[in-house]
Amino acid sequence: MDAKTFEAEFRKLVDVARETGDVMAASTDLAMDIGQEHDNAQLWLGDLALLVSTVHGQDSIGKWATDIGRVRKTITDYRTVAAFWPTADRMALMEECPTINYSLLKLAANRFATRDEATTFLIECVDQHWSVEKARMVLNKRMGRHVPAEKLIPASLVEITHLDYATGTMTVKFIGGLFPTHLSAGVRGQIVMTVAAAPVEMAEVR
Repeated sequence: MDAKTFEAEFRKLVDVARETGDVMAASTDLAMDIGQEHDNAQLWLGDLALLVSTVHGQDSIGKWATDIGRVRKTITDYRTVAAFWPTADRMALMEECPTINYSLLKLAANRFATRDEATTFLIECVDQHWSVEKARMVLNKRMGRHVPAEKLIPASLVEITHLDYATGTMTVKFIGGLFPTHLSAGVRGQIVMTVAAAPVEMAEVR
C-alpha cells in the first residue's frame, strides 16, 4: 500500500467516523492491509487508532490492538505521535523532507510543547543530516543533560566488513584502537562516534 492509497482510504474512514462515531471494523481491516514492513506503518496505525472510539472503563484501544495483532503499548505510542502530528500536516512535512521518519517525529513529539517548535527542530535535523540518536544528543545537550563524549573520525579509519543493500545496514571494524558504543551517519564521509570505556570490536551502522 502506498501513501496515496492509504490517504484515500483513511479519508473514507474519517467520513464514516463523523457519521457513525465508530470505525472499529473498517479501521481493523485497513490496519491489517498496511503490514508491518511499511515505512509509514507506525504513523498510519496511529492515525487509525485515533479514530477508534474510546469509552471510559472500556479498553477499546487494547481490543483494537489485539485484533490487528499488535501490543497495546505500541499502539498507544503510535496514537500519541499521530495526535501530535495531524495527518495532513505530517504528510506535507514528510513530502518536503523525505528523510524525516517515525522515530524523529516521535522524538520531537515527546520533547516539544508545540508543533511549530518541533517542526523547526526537525528541519534543522534534515539540514544537518542528523540521525535520531544525534538529534537526541543535541536536545539533551541543549536541555543541560549529560551527553557522552563524541568524536568525528575519518571514514578511512573504518573498515567495512559487510554491506547489506536490502536493509541499508553495514557492519564495520574500527582501526587504531577506537572503542565506539554508538555510531550514526555524519557528513562528508564521516561517522559520529560515542566513545566507550571498554573496547567494542564490531558495531552496526544504520
